[in-house]
Amino acid sequence: AQFARRCAQTCAIITTSPLMGVGILDVSTMPEGYYYYGASAGREWFIDPHKKFHDIRITAEQLQFLDKVYDAIQDLLNTQEYKYFKCIGSGLQKHFGHLTIAHQDIYNSVPRQQSNELLKKITDTVNEMDVMQRLVIQKGSTDIKIFLKNADGIIFNKGHGIALLVEHIRCKLSDGKILVCGDSESDLPMVEVCLGRNPRNVYTIWVTERQDLKEKVLSLCGRYGNKNFAFVSCPEVLLGAMAQATIREISIIRPRNKPPRKSI
Repeated sequence: AQFARRCAQTCAIITTSPLMGVGILDVSTMPEGYYYYGASAGREWFIDPHKKFHDIRITAEQLQFLDKVYDAIQDLLNTQEYKYFKCIGSGLQKHFGHLTIAHQDIYNSVPRQQSNELLKKITDTVNEMDVMQRLVIQKGSTDIKIFLKNADGIIFNKGHGIALLVEHIRCKLSDGKILVCGDSESDLPMVEVCLGRNPRNVYTIWVTERQDLKEKVLSLCGRYGNKNFAFVSCPEVLLGAMAQATIREISIIRPRNKPPRKSI
């Protein structure tokens, strides 16, 4: 919060988690007013209690259909064979525009065959219900994601979420300097949107030790002639850097070695 107050004009947190229902607003301990919260990959935004908005391209009918798919998968996870998947990671979650189902934990303790059987069962369920082919299924390392497609077949990502925020709060990415922090492939579209509008003044820090992700970051920044990137091994390093930047700003505003004023 102090970094947001002293080192930036606008700060936002974008997550694939939902806004509410064990979402970002439920777990955040940040004081109100320091950050904008973009949930469901930035498809729904919380600016303050009086200003909230979401992607209006999703129709009520589409959301109702996604609710039906959610109910069907919930019924599947209530069966004896698959019920333990509800206890893995975030279990089954409903987001604005997509669903996620955990199929593996971070320790890879779930047998691969069981994960594959769950994916097949979910795929069969979705294909049976989605006769108009409005959904796309993607399997990640720990989650199965079911996305609503746009009319042009594009899947909403965090880059679209940044564009949605900029459109509503009317800030210009082409002005000033931009810091983007990420730790996975889902964060790359954020960097690309910012690079496309302000290639020289984008700075990006990545919390990762994965060589393949580092190469993707290098390739993306290289396409825009940008060399302002850094990689750190854990979140604590990034938080320490933010704390140091905050201390520096405080020192500039209120120098420690300034001689005391003489009283009259």
